[in-house]
Amino acid sequence: LLEVTEEDVPPEGRNTRGSIAGGPSRRDGGVSPQGELPKGVHLHPEQLAVLVNHHPSKIGKDSDERRQVAMDRLLALRDSLLAEGISRIVAVGDFNDEVVPAAGVQAAYPEGSGTIKFQGKWEKIDGCPVLEGLEAREHIFAPPHLSTRDSRFAGRKPLRTFSGPRYLGGLSDHYPIVLELSPCPKTPEMGTASPNNAHPCPKTDKTGTAPSKNAHPCPKPPETGTASPKNAHPCPKTDKTGTADKCNINKR
Repeated sequence: LLEVTEEDVPPEGRNTRGSIAGGPSRRDGGVSPQGELPKGVHLHPEQLAVLVNHHPSKIGKDSDERRQVAMDRLLALRDSLLAEGISRIVAVGDFNDEVVPAAGVQAAYPEGSGTIKFQGKWEKIDGCPVLEGLEAREHIFAPPHLSTRDSRFAGRKPLRTFSGPRYLGGLSDHYPIVLELSPCPKTPEMGTASPNNAHPCPKTDKTGTAPSKNAHPCPKPPETGTASPKNAHPCPKTDKTGTADKCNINKR
């Protein structure tokens, strides 16, 4: 888990503050200004890198520039991870700007929804703008216990912890997002995924038989769906995917 934040950045810009969760701060070898990984940090290619973000708010001078600096650091870190062979990356957090979902993120909420309500209008400033090697369904989690009545603009809004100095007892003025992550499907050479428990027929050459020396021979079946050679292992009739739906080796 990598934390990538840039809060209270002065107008001249400040290096991203980054750290490994439970590990060193930037001063002790965290994420560099160029988005390089800290020395001594080794990630396995099959691991999932989660980049947690809290970008500068819209309050103050040069706020757009400061958020751009933070986003540049995030993209540089993503590139560093990809260069190290880490193929599964997800960046989430509060970006204090409208989040454009990454390719591969499917919105599972109604159009016009948001994570924060400002002057009666919903804005979606929390989300997932970077996703590599994964697919995701994104939900906005807005249960009753995280909500309160919007007495000024009608409807509901997140129940925040404080309103100025007044304690309201809520958790956040943002609704959280929920990501259902799944690996991108890897298409096998035959081009189709085998049904559960199906006998996978390997990719055949032009003769209709498996090219591998020790592969189970799957000669091109006639209309009956069985192999034509007399003593051949019968390949059952294939489904529309081109793979066998069952293989009964005792049947002749």
